[in-house]
Amino acid sequence: MTADIPAGRELDALVHELVMGLPTMPMVKWTVVPGQPLTRTLDPFGVPAYSTDISAAWLVVEKLQEQGVRVDILSDWHGHRTCRVARKSEILYDALDWSDTAPLAICRAALRAVRQ
Repeated sequence: MTADIPAGRELDALVHELVMGLPTMPMVKWTVVPGQPLTRTLDPFGVPAYSTDISAAWLVVEKLQEQGVRVDILSDWHGHRTCRVARKSEILYDALDWSDTAPLAICRAALRAVRQ
């Protein structure tokens, strides 16, 4: 479920492929920590940080708007953000759980919208 995915590279890659319609090219990244075993991770190469950078998240908003989707970004008095995505008058996703940042709320709502 998208509400469980934390902000980070995995979420960014999903948004890049499923919402933006762009391919990702995984890059192998090795981490060396003295006294620890060598660790290998896959990092999507060339994918903007949609879930942590508001300027990159705004590209997601613009992409949805190009497709005729209305995007509302809301904030409560505690500073939590949510993103509501609607096509015409039909609400595709109305966030019931709040995210601490607008980029994370935008990404989660966008993924839910494309999965509808």
